[in-house]
Amino acid sequence: MKNQAKWTPYLFLCPTLLLFLVIFMIPIGFVLYSSVFDWNLQKPHEGRVFIGLGNFVDLLTDKKVWAALWVTAKFVILAVPVELLLGLLIALLLNRSFMGKRWVQGIILTPLMVSPVAIYLSWKFLLEPTFGIVNYLLGKIGVGPYGWFSDVNMALLSVVLVDIWQNTAFVFLVFYAALQTVPREPVESAQVDGANRFHVFWYVTLPAIKPAALVLAIIRVMDAIRAFDNIYVLTLGGPANATRTIQFLDYELAFKTLEVGQGSALGLIIVVVILLVGSLLIREMNRTNEELK
Repeated sequence: MKNQAKWTPYLFLCPTLLLFLVIFMIPIGFVLYSSVFDWNLQKPHEGRVFIGLGNFVDLLTDKKVWAALWVTAKFVILAVPVELLLGLLIALLLNRSFMGKRWVQGIILTPLMVSPVAIYLSWKFLLEPTFGIVNYLLGKIGVGPYGWFSDVNMALLSVVLVDIWQNTAFVFLVFYAALQTVPREPVESAQVDGANRFHVFWYVTLPAIKPAALVLAIIRVMDAIRAFDNIYVLTLGGPANATRTIQFLDYELAFKTLEVGQGSALGLIIVVVILLVGSLLIREMNRTNEELK
């Protein structure tokens, strides 16, 4: 009976462990395995040829990989800071009582309640060059029309605009929750000492919500690096590869040209990039938490 009781918890864990193995470990093992082969499904007669780190060397010396990384970096730099600042600003504005506050909160949170693909398709129609409502309204004041997703100079900015509209609501929600946890005593003490609103925010409120800001930065940076579905729906990586992010390039390698080996290798490179960026932000978050103790 004692031995049976000893193994009972592990028996209950078996379904979860099996699921973890099937949906996580096996795919990772396949990616690691296939990344060291020259393997193109369009050429089945050639089979798999072991090349070691050859795929990684080819990718890291390929100009289109570095171009895709640069597009990804621009997307992250343009989208994430604006989302953080805008979400924080909205949270600060709504962190007070006023008539209709719940209605305003509901409107702001609307993007969280809509399917991402529905959001992208809606914006694609709104910004359509010929019959889109945005160009129509701009035309009424003598501006445009613009090829939002077809102009090389505007395509990435347009995707960034859609991403900001979609994700600012999530940033606002986290910041608003963090503001509710800021203790009132330091704020009231600063006000009694004559501090204005900016000083209260900068020296009291901001340090208190900095851990939440860093968590948001980690989440949004990682999501932005992995941007794919918005690129796929809005631009398909065009025009002229102006919006081809590193994740979209990986999709093209693995599922369009069927370069399984290079697709797997590039997927691992993306994971390493995310881990490096994430580790820097996590280190900063841990340092901040230590300072607050």
